[in-house]
This record gives sequence, C-alpha cells and structure tokens, in this order.
Amino acid sequence: MYLLALETAFGKFSLALFRDGKALDSYACEKENEQAELLIPSIEQCLSKNKIKYSDLSAIAVNIGPGSFTGVRIGLAAAKGIALATKAKLIGVSSLEASAYQQGGGKVYLNAQRGQAYFQEFDKDLKALNEPELVTYSGEYSSLPDAKGIGYVALNHESRSTAPLYIRKPDAKFSLRMALEKDIPWLVETHAACFKNTWSDKIFHNTLKTSECIIANRLGFMIYEIIGNECEIKTIAVLPEAQRKGVARFIFQEFLNNCRERKMERIFLEVEADNHSAIPFYENFGFITFAGRKNYYGENRHAVMMQLAIAA
Repeated sequence: MYLLALETAFGKFSLALFRDGKALDSYACEKENEQAELLIPSIEQCLSKNKIKYSDLSAIAVNIGPGSFTGVRIGLAAAKGIALATKAKLIGVSSLEASAYQQGGGKVYLNAQRGQAYFQEFDKDLKALNEPELVTYSGEYSSLPDAKGIGYVALNHESRSTAPLYIRKPDAKFSLRMALEKDIPWLVETHAACFKNTWSDKIFHNTLKTSECIIANRLGFMIYEIIGNECEIKTIAVLPEAQRKGVARFIFQEFLNNCRERKMERIFLEVEADNHSAIPFYENFGFITFAGRKNYYGENRHAVMMQLAIAA
C-alpha cells in the first residue's frame, strides 16, 4: 500500500510517501508561497524517483487546516484531483492533529499571526479534548506540521472528512487590485475550483492581453473587456470557501462604479442557463435576459445572454 501525504497550509509545503505504513521518502520546499507552482512537479519527481506511478497510490492524505486560506485550498485541490484520477482513498488531517502527533500529545498552539494561535489539546493517545479554536496567545508556539505527521495520523484514521477547517473567517473588509502576470497560476487554480470548463494558463495569458482583471484579497477575481463604450464580462470566480460572504457582491459593485466613472453605456455577459444562483445575482443588479445560445457550454448545457444598460 502506498500513501501520499501533503502539507501546504503554512506558506511552505512538504510531501511524504509511505509504503505499508512506513515512510519511504519525503520532500520539503523551503520557498514561501510556491505551492501552486511547485507542488505537482515535486510530487511527480518524488514518485518517479521511487519508481511509483500515480495508479499505485492507495490513499492521499492532506492537511485540511487551519492555516493559510489559499495554502489549504491548494493542497486540497491537488489531493482531490489525484484521488479522483486514481480512485485512491482521500483522508483529511488537521494541522493541530499532525502537530500533536509530532510532539506526543498535549496542548498545541500554532501561529495564526496577529498575536493569536490555533489551539487544541490532546491526550497521550492523541484524542482531542476540545474543539479547535482561535485564541489570543503570546507564548511559545508548537512546531508546524509536516507531511510525515499528516501521513502518520492518516495511517491510523482511514476514513476522515476533507472539508476545509477554517477557524478564522476571511476579513470582512475587501480591497481590489489589478492582476499581474505572476497571478496567473493562482487565477488558474481559482477558476478550476469554481467551474467544470476550466481555463488553462494559456487562455489566461491570451485573455489578459485584451482584458482587465481585478482581484479581491485573493478570494475571488473578475475579468472583463472594454470595447468603446460597452463592456463584456468574461468570468467572475470566488473560491468555494469564500462564497456567500459578500466577496462577489463587493467585486461586482466596485466594477459597476468603475464602469459608470468611465461612462460605459452597456454591459454584457453569458451564464449557464441552469446556474440558479448566478442568474438571480445578476438580476439583482438590474441585468435582463435578451437571448440564449443552445449547447454553448456543451451538450444540453445552454447559455443565457444578459445585459445591463447603465444610466447616464
């Protein structure tokens, strides 16, 4: 039995490969915030080095948090993708559990920044004595979890939820900035987490040559193209974990304010006909349906065309 363990929740990342319950190989990346670019190539190098194919994997263990909002999502996306392709079992392990394993139980305080810590206490058998929580803390922090810790916990818990564990909610205040070339890997990952028909990095490169892209706190983004006094919305995506928290509404409202300032007269967009959350969202901003496109997104997946006339 081969098990692959991933840890991506605290800026850097590590991975470990297990065979029949024992660590076979491991790798730790010391570069900060390079999970999106380097995680998959590192996994492939580790498997190749040990002459193992993806299809040989029986289980994938992954850190579900708490930790970096984006880091946790990247690890989960990679783990779920591999598990889906290989039919391997997917096992979720929390940062606090893995850290507790590494220190032999007791109280775990993981650095959550801002003078706070993610806290949970465990007995000597690693049974949790309380629910994970965010506490004010100024003492010594526990060691951050690594992939080996994730893997060893997973080996003793073959069936675990992979729902992300976010103790700290996203900041209520959002800010916008224009996307840069270095943001494309993140844009690709975010789009893939939101849509079936995902965009490649090549599509993003080509689209951004003629379109503008705004990012809100790395929680969501929107791409649109301005032609004369009209604007077409190409796509808007918000991470699943950040949905229904006001991110999309904030992006859209700021976008509309910008259109009015630039004296745009009309905005167009296309949306899948059975997207029963997006269509009412646009209608709340005043968009109306004016046409449709049959099988636009694939067989029996039709598009609805909507427009908004901006008052002078």
